[in-house]
Amino acid sequence: MEKVQKNQFRQREKERGQKKQTIRGKLLKNTVGIISIYLVSLGVISSYLNFKSTVDSLERTMTETVAVAADSITHDLETYEKLANELSYNPVFSSGATQEEVAAACKELAARNGVESVDATDAEGNTLTGGISASEQEYFKVPKATGKTYVSDLVIRRDNGEMNVIVSAPIMEENVFR
Repeated sequence: MEKVQKNQFRQREKERGQKKQTIRGKLLKNTVGIISIYLVSLGVISSYLNFKSTVDSLERTMTETVAVAADSITHDLETYEKLANELSYNPVFSSGATQEEVAAACKELAARNGVESVDATDAEGNTLTGGISASEQEYFKVPKATGKTYVSDLVIRRDNGEMNVIVSAPIMEENVFR
């Protein structure tokens, strides 16, 4: 009988220990669970706020960058427009020079002014350096009709895919389009 009582006593002690561990375990599980949910929520909220802040900052920066780039492009186009006007007064275009002299002058003017090419046309729109007709092109028709400098929209070249802007100015002799 004594053995049975001892076994029962030990079993009760084990049960009490298990109950203590079970309560402790349950508390630990609940606490860890709550802390985990809190940390995950905090991480998600923090990530969202960081993302939102970055996007807002990029939007502000991009707006400022676009404004600066637009001003720079406008300045460059105005410079090229002034250059075209100046080149239209070059005496080689109005002096009755030969086609070879005009071609050499155009090549030299392009190199000296950092532009891709310089060309001139006669009053009918035929280029003086390559014999190509530009008579149907806006960059010929507008200066001929208005007497003003023309600046094209962005043009993508077929031969190399580069983007270019064509700037043309009328060559006038005694207020007559040449």
